Amino acid sequence: SIGQNAPIYLWNGHSLVGDPVPGGLVDLIGICSQYDTGNPPVGGYQVLPRGSGDLVPSTTINLTSGVEQQAITPDGFTLSWSTNLAGSSEVAWGPTPALGSFAGSGTPAIA
Repeated sequence: SIGQNAPIYLWNGHSLVGDPVPGGLVDLIGICSQYDTGNPPVGGYQVLPRGSGDLVPSTTINLTSGVEQQAITPDGFTLSWSTNLAGSSEVAWGPTPALGSFAGSGTPAIA
């Protein structure tokens, strides 16, 4: 599902062994199988990529750092974060769950 992390294990001789793979997030395509031999099987699922074409670099924007709050004064503060792709952003804040205050940047940039 979206946003999950998992190691990939490849058998010796797999076409991906020794090949460069995309850095960062990828969309993974592959064959799904279950290797749990319990009765009934309750886990042990795996995704088996067939080759480098099954590791597709993600085209969605993701945070690559946490949001940092800086320069705090009685009148405001500065927020900063980094993303993997250029994009505009908007921040909402306020003293109630309805928030009510907004600030944003319409200029795409990678921080």
